[in-house]
Amino acid sequence: MVWRRIGSDANFPMAEDTAEFHAALKSACDSYRPDAYAEYKAWCDRYFYLPHRQEPRGVGGIFFDELATADVAADFAFVKAVGEAFLGVYPTLVARRKATPFDDEAREKLLVKRGRYVEFNLVYDRGTKFGFSTDADPEAYLMSLPPLVRW
Repeated sequence: MVWRRIGSDANFPMAEDTAEFHAALKSACDSYRPDAYAEYKAWCDRYFYLPHRQEPRGVGGIFFDELATADVAADFAFVKAVGEAFLGVYPTLVARRKATPFDDEAREKLLVKRGRYVEFNLVYDRGTKFGFSTDADPEAYLMSLPPLVRW
């Protein structure tokens, strides 16, 4: 998450960072097939949407699973390209914002965003729902939840 700057009108999410993040993902998708970014972005937008709040959980990205075309090498190259795209863009975004000052209002916004993450994981996430339906240790799939949130 990125904090709102003190004394600035810039709020989370920051459009410049979001655009750069999506451009990196699109480039990786374009190396796979021309329509992959549009398909996987739409899938992400649907999956990470909170219907009970009528809002997306974050700035989006891409989402795909069970990728298994007849061309295993191309599928693997795509997954690798997505990972490399993330590794290329994320440190840049963190470096750009890591010294950005924040205030109590920004902290509250972050805690609310964390709350949205918890809502999504407990209500909609397929992995968490699967975990609850088995005899698995609940701590194993709940450990990713943030320790402090706001509603």
